[in-house]
Amino acid sequence: MVSLQPVSSLSDSAVFLAIKHHPLELIIATKIIALIAVVYGCLALGYVFGKRINRDTNALSRDMMRWLLLAGEPIVIVHAFWQLDLGQGRILLLLPGIGFCVSFTAMWVAFAVGKMFQLPRRSQGAMMTCALHSNTGITLGSFICYLLLGAEGLAYGILYCVYIMPTFASVGLVSAKTYGQSESQRWKETLAGLAKDPLTIVPNTAILLGLVCNFAEWTFHSLLDQLVEPWIFLLVGLYSLAVGMTLRFSQIRRYIRECWAMAGIKFVWSPTVGWVLASVLSVGAFDHGLPLKVIVIQAAMPVGLIGLTLTRLFDLDSELSNSVWITSTLAIIPLLPLLQLIVGV
Repeated sequence: MVSLQPVSSLSDSAVFLAIKHHPLELIIATKIIALIAVVYGCLALGYVFGKRINRDTNALSRDMMRWLLLAGEPIVIVHAFWQLDLGQGRILLLLPGIGFCVSFTAMWVAFAVGKMFQLPRRSQGAMMTCALHSNTGITLGSFICYLLLGAEGLAYGILYCVYIMPTFASVGLVSAKTYGQSESQRWKETLAGLAKDPLTIVPNTAILLGLVCNFAEWTFHSLLDQLVEPWIFLLVGLYSLAVGMTLRFSQIRRYIRECWAMAGIKFVWSPTVGWVLASVLSVGAFDHGLPLKVIVIQAAMPVGLIGLTLTRLFDLDSELSNSVWITSTLAIIPLLPLLQLIVGV
């Protein structure tokens, strides 16, 4: 499992042969529809709930997300890194590596935009956090890969997402915590605080534990494997409920220029960087150019829920993050035909 042997195509692996020879389309479509229903249903429920209760919904949402990250996410993280196929060779490193570079450069473009707009510290942190995290998972990016490129596109799309949790547990947490505290706090003090913070310790420990189990070639019990999927649905629903509590559609007008700037980062800068890196690294020569198409699609995804989670956990500008998340998510719908044209399907 752990030897990095190159393969001529990702479709040579047992996982992808299984995808090709089994009628998974109906199952996948059903799960995706269910997941979309969970996300938007819980968002709506949280929005209504937040309007009706006489409590500080920002504090309630933040506490809820903190406990979900500490108690719920580790199971998913351990499973993902335990089950990760480490025998896919060069493409195993290229797709998530390019994904990280796309997100990391987008964060620094957002930093420059914040300086240009002279945003307050908390707003700048929210812009950078939202630029760093995109909705590349099965709820959107990987789903679009499946719609446009089929089952193999979905598989490559999921492989692209491998960078997300390590990035969240390192760059994402450091950046959000830095901008969520006073400007006088130094980087060394920030890192020292994060080193003791359970929000850093727990996800990173889960990553290491998953990799240790993977390298040890221990078998993940089939019963546990079956429980992970409903657990993910539950977590996504609860995260969406927490986000919905603080949604304020009326605030979007205050952040029009930030919304346009984020659209430029997500839909122009990021896919351009992804395409350039993939071209330079000859990703297009692999599997008839399918991974290159996946990179372009995934790099053009809107703000992800992880970005909203971090803005609440570290008391950044949640109204700004809500606004750029709503507008960028809605914008992907009319952009789908353009993506289809670009990838040539």
